[in-house]
Amino acid sequence: MSCPEAPSEEVVYRLVRIKESHRHWGARKLQIVYERSWGKAPSESSIKQLLERYGMVEKRRKQRDATPSERMRLGVKREVQAVATERVERQAHFETWRHEFNHERPVG
Repeated sequence: MSCPEAPSEEVVYRLVRIKESHRHWGARKLQIVYERSWGKAPSESSIKQLLERYGMVEKRRKQRDATPSERMRLGVKREVQAVATERVERQAHFETWRHEFNHERPVG
């Protein structure tokens, strides 16, 4: 038994072929590409179910939360980068001012 709104074999075949060619594309992208090429496409959720049924969905790894010490280290690293960037910008501004004040042509 099948659902009357279920996609036809031809639609399923086309979607599977597209997915095989572009394994990183998800249901939404497949739906958009299918609509551009062949007109009305199944819903995004129907495509997702179809891909899951045929084992064409790769589960993503869960990204673990950073520990407090990692968050601290990342925060310090960003702060150091910001200070270094500010220092370089200040030095460039000073060099420009010095050349203008001394009526010199800037180097570089």
